[in-house]
Amino acid sequence: MAKPRSGSRPTRGGKSKAEPLSVPVWVDEFREIDGLEVLRVAYLAAEAIEPTEAGRLPVSDLDVPMIATGLVAALCQPAPDRPRFESAQELDDFFKHIEEKKRLSVETPDFWLPLVVFTRRGHQVERGNVYRIDPRLLAAGVRFRAGRMRKEDLVRECERVRKKAQFSPVETSAFAEWSQMQVDVAIERYRDFEADGAVLGYDEKRDEGRTFRAPKRRVR
Repeated sequence: MAKPRSGSRPTRGGKSKAEPLSVPVWVDEFREIDGLEVLRVAYLAAEAIEPTEAGRLPVSDLDVPMIATGLVAALCQPAPDRPRFESAQELDDFFKHIEEKKRLSVETPDFWLPLVVFTRRGHQVERGNVYRIDPRLLAAGVRFRAGRMRKEDLVRECERVRKKAQFSPVETSAFAEWSQMQVDVAIERYRDFEADGAVLGYDEKRDEGRTFRAPKRRVR
């Protein structure tokens, strides 16, 4: 029997069944809003920063020709057969492909969800944890964030969905490692600018020390 591909699970007949679509979010902040304990979570989104080439947008039973001029889409997984981001390098390659090849910008919008969605016995919810949530929770959280849903309706919608957020250890590690990669890259770029004399310097002799100037670039 062929081994099921990543992103699918075996069924009784030996065929593979795709996992339900879920959205990766990571914990950014704990807060209380009108007596309700909530988490601010962020997610990955691709935004069309300039008009894209002509394409098609499936809407219900229609297939509509379109050109995206400001479309924002939540990013759920690296590929149809890979339901999880499993490494920092995979994340980095994924972002570069979207931004360089697809002319899209990767953003990290945020929204609020009740803390109870993430809690379970024996599990500690911490800042930086990555969870997988039902797309309906994303929709509810975004509407609440935009002021189009009341707090009471948000709570009811989360109770109706019932499916709690699923902690994703492998993605928690991957996102944390990727974040550190970006810090390391930023530090290295700063050192390169500093070595080239491109870092802003302080001029004490002009306008009583209130202005800044860029030092002259050294000639190598």
